Amino acid sequence: MSVISCSAFRLGRQDAAVSATSVGLKVAVDKKPALVYRWADVLGASAGLDEGIGATSSMPLVVHVLEKTKGGKRKLRDVVLTSAAADNGIHQMEVDKWVRIVQYFADPRRDANAPCPTLDEVMQHSPRQRTFLVLINPAGGSGKAEKIYDKVESFLVLANVRVEKIVTERPHHALDVAEHLDLVKYDCLVIVGGDGLVYEVVQGFMKRLDWAAAIQFPLGILPAGSGNGLAKSICEAAGEISSPESCMYLSVKGRPVPLDVATLRNASTTCYLVLSLTWGFMAEIDYESEKYRFFGGQRFVVGTLVKLLAPKTWNGTFSYLESTADDADVPRFQASDSPAPELSVLPPLGTPVPPKWKTIEGPMSMFWAMNVSHASTDAHIAPPARLDDGFFHVVVMEGKASRGDYAGVMLGLEKGQHVDQPAVQLIKTRAFQLQTPDEHVLMADGERCDGGTWQVEVHRGMARVMSVMASPP
Repeated sequence: MSVISCSAFRLGRQDAAVSATSVGLKVAVDKKPALVYRWADVLGASAGLDEGIGATSSMPLVVHVLEKTKGGKRKLRDVVLTSAAADNGIHQMEVDKWVRIVQYFADPRRDANAPCPTLDEVMQHSPRQRTFLVLINPAGGSGKAEKIYDKVESFLVLANVRVEKIVTERPHHALDVAEHLDLVKYDCLVIVGGDGLVYEVVQGFMKRLDWAAAIQFPLGILPAGSGNGLAKSICEAAGEISSPESCMYLSVKGRPVPLDVATLRNASTTCYLVLSLTWGFMAEIDYESEKYRFFGGQRFVVGTLVKLLAPKTWNGTFSYLESTADDADVPRFQASDSPAPELSVLPPLGTPVPPKWKTIEGPMSMFWAMNVSHASTDAHIAPPARLDDGFFHVVVMEGKASRGDYAGVMLGLEKGQHVDQPAVQLIKTRAFQLQTPDEHVLMADGERCDGGTWQVEVHRGMARVMSVMASPP
């Protein structure tokens, strides 16, 4: 295996041989096991502060590693390599060279399966600096979005990313930003807020004439809302703990991977979902718990306790296309010049559903349709769901549930064990129709909708989010 090597460094007080391989940065000292820092964990490198005073001082090479601890959390660590050379001028040239070498190998756009390049190839092909736009909702969740972002902003800088920042100042500001975003100027849009801010951005993309290109613009998700279900789902799929550090790691070190988006429509309105559609028990908890927003993520717990004091049922009709074994071949979204995504499965509004569809009609105690696995950091609603499987996963409880039924479901949500409750059905579907009384409350990605007749169809892999998962071929 080809390597790029140098022995002009010291790690602590020991001479160190430094090598760049296709796998990672290797630092070897005498009589100790070599240290290997995987490129997947390396943000970049820089020339550090002077390590002395006067003519004998020199600039160390500092390698910035965002490594995963034993508990799974990401922690920033600086590996400092000082001079082992007598001539500080020579050492400084070596540091400058290795800053470029580390930046080259740490760049997530590099093909990790390509042969290790020569030093000349590395020096001639420095990676282009990326530019991220950071969009922050200061009112999201408990109002700590700016502090959360400040905690991890350095990751962007250390990874050779230029940052522009917008703090939202009014309702629908994020929608306007997305609608007019220069897709060429930026490499990624980092959303710092809750799922509602993601919803706004998606609606802004879909209002554009070039919606098919805009909806595939890469999104980084930094959780700073009450629920943060999308961020949790992305982290879960990537094998990461849902935290600001891990989420910024995925944005900086990840690549764009597909995410399902669904069309939600009624007779007068069309919007687009990435998270969920709820009706009845959970929709009313979501909507009514806004008054407990000062509790942060715990507002849903408080809202649930209040709702359980007066359990009831909601009458409606849920019709859906039943999944079959052939659904493993659900077609992926194909961009086109049409004014909106094609709806190939839904029947026209106002017409009967196809005979092969299944229907549940009458009183229901719970309806929770999920596009991804998690509705919040502690609610694993759809354990089988994947970011781009092409399905909605719908949790249904028919009839009137007892307080014991609700308690069993709510206590099992965090680990996804609610699906084992006898009263719960988990339905996988590409398209469905929900008919409710007009006065009922529905929540679409956390946004309130009136009742009536609504239809949903999933577009497999239509959007893009940043993650360390490999994109399918």
